Amino acid sequence: MTTLRNSLEELCSRSRHPTKTLRNLLRNPGESGMLQLHPPVAIQETSALSALFDCFIKLGFRDERQIRPLMREISFVISSLDSSLKLLENASKIGYVDELVTGSLLAKTLKRYDPRTISLQDAMRILRIMQTQRYRHRYLIDSLTERVLREGDTSQRFVVFRILAELDMVDSSRLVDFPRPVSASDCIDFAWGILLQENKLASSVDIPGMLRDCLVALVDTKTDSTSQIPESCEHKLVMIRDAIYLLHRETVYRNLPERTKSFLSGLGDGNPGKRTESRAFRRGLKQISDTLFSENVAHSVHSLVMSFMVDIVERDRKIIWEYDSRDRFYHDGSETSKSSYHVFKRRVLNAMGYNVINIPHWQWAKMGNKKLKKDYCRTSRFLALTDMGKSVETDRDPRCYKVSECMPSEPSSWDFHNEYVHNKQQPKQSWVWNKPIPTLRVAI
Repeated sequence: MTTLRNSLEELCSRSRHPTKTLRNLLRNPGESGMLQLHPPVAIQETSALSALFDCFIKLGFRDERQIRPLMREISFVISSLDSSLKLLENASKIGYVDELVTGSLLAKTLKRYDPRTISLQDAMRILRIMQTQRYRHRYLIDSLTERVLREGDTSQRFVVFRILAELDMVDSSRLVDFPRPVSASDCIDFAWGILLQENKLASSVDIPGMLRDCLVALVDTKTDSTSQIPESCEHKLVMIRDAIYLLHRETVYRNLPERTKSFLSGLGDGNPGKRTESRAFRRGLKQISDTLFSENVAHSVHSLVMSFMVDIVERDRKIIWEYDSRDRFYHDGSETSKSSYHVFKRRVLNAMGYNVINIPHWQWAKMGNKKLKKDYCRTSRFLALTDMGKSVETDRDPRCYKVSECMPSEPSSWDFHNEYVHNKQQPKQSWVWNKPIPTLRVAI
């Protein structure tokens, strides 16, 4: 591992373009996983691959087209449990998500190390890896969750609850004997998990009461300002505030103490941070933006709408375009279950008065010419504008002003370009195609 790191650092230090040098190195690997360095270095072991990903992180190398074939062709040699988990953690940091690699590496690792004998910290690391990779193996997640809930401390139990909520695997029976949050991070994790799984828990759990108790406990646990709130949780708390105001204004927000309302109103807009995007996502989003530009639809890409980062938002209409790439679906063998966070974000944006147009990646990939893409976007926008014309004026925005969408009642009076679709342009059937072919499941 040290030899590989030293060789890569020496190679990149001599080059004027380190990322291009790494790309050429990975493009032509030698036999048996040997990198053509001086001397040649084998990278079959997980410790060597982890060192390779350390160099990727240091240099900002994120070329998925070069990393994916390399990882899929290598036969992993497990050097230790820590090296396997470190490899998956490093892969998650650079945004490399591959269900086949994650599943096969976890399968090999857990066949060598029994999940019942590994430490509690390693069990938490596996759950965090599966959350980041959106890899849902129900048997493994259930077994690790039961152990952490039985043996872990209070903070670990709330972290596991948040992980299950982001994987859309929360069971209402787990909330019966759940402890009371004792720290700011526990309150945020618990409230975030409840909001993500609200539709799933609404029939059996008093969601408004639990959210009120959580927010009151959050203010009680902090002292002077937001010093006790972890930096990684600040933006999540802002999203919780906006969601509670928009979705639970009458049942939760208006019944909060004035001290809690004052604390929530002083949070600011939050910083969503820099998100990791795959090359396929950037390519698809650029194609959608170019199509809208050709249709004279003014818009901005990667905009912040309150506390939520959206892909495309129009300037003249309250319409948001979201490109649902494969990174927004769970890797459970079907790729049909959308991430709970993106389902939650759509609910909040709809409550703000925006109409969200989702474009699944398998539909966009089916359209091979520009004319079909234009017809798709024009028709989707026409249907969204028709729905917005039926909406009524409501007080939706937490910044104390009313949001109304003044849509004309007659399509002939629309004065914006490409907001009327002629009869011959309207589709005769829905814009749907078959779902993508299910991926191969890996047994653990």
